[in-house]
Amino acid sequence: MREARFTPDGAHPREQVIDTATDITEFKTTEVALRSANAKLQQLAITDELTQLANRRHFDLCLQETWQKMAYIHSPVALILCDIDYFKRYNDAYGHPAGDRCLQQVAQIIFQAAQRQADVVSRYGGEEFAILMPNTNRVGAEAVAQRIQTLLVNQPIDHLQNPLKSQVTVSLGIAIFVPVLAQSAQTLVAAADTALYQAKSAGRDRYHIATSTPSTSVDAPPSQ
Repeated sequence: MREARFTPDGAHPREQVIDTATDITEFKTTEVALRSANAKLQQLAITDELTQLANRRHFDLCLQETWQKMAYIHSPVALILCDIDYFKRYNDAYGHPAGDRCLQQVAQIIFQAAQRQADVVSRYGGEEFAILMPNTNRVGAEAVAQRIQTLLVNQPIDHLQNPLKSQVTVSLGIAIFVPVLAQSAQTLVAAADTALYQAKSAGRDRYHIATSTPSTSVDAPPSQ
């Protein structure tokens, strides 16, 4: 007859094994839950709550990383700044809740237009959006801008206070640089912002491409 053995605290060895397995399972479950919660918190920290696009903070980080990576491989990076035309008039006419829905719709259209996983689409601020595109030349950047305009026509959002047409339109500024590490990534933003201003000055509902770069010019002069 086999003799039952007990530990000093009176517990049977088999019971100890079961208790240990239960403890390990509970620990792993807790660890997985914590990792999931941390992942969600990290995602919230880089996401714009209203549009669910990347937020400005995440854009700024991606801009620096992309600038450095493209500088090392001497490849172009493109930036499109996109601004909803006469958005204040939209809010005044339809109210801020409708304005929020408009921002969400435009955000989804811009996200659809970008298409590539490497592109970073973000809410830059207010009614302004940014599309950061590594390894992208003028032809690729223009294609994205044109897709945004086409999608806005095919998925119209009413805007009766828009003097250009009775639906939402956008103005876009495009800059394409081959980065140089000695220069700031903000030069790309400044060039795109200037191009956006020029698109607005020319009548809005159009895109304009920056005509100068701080380094090597990528493609030829703008078409507008």
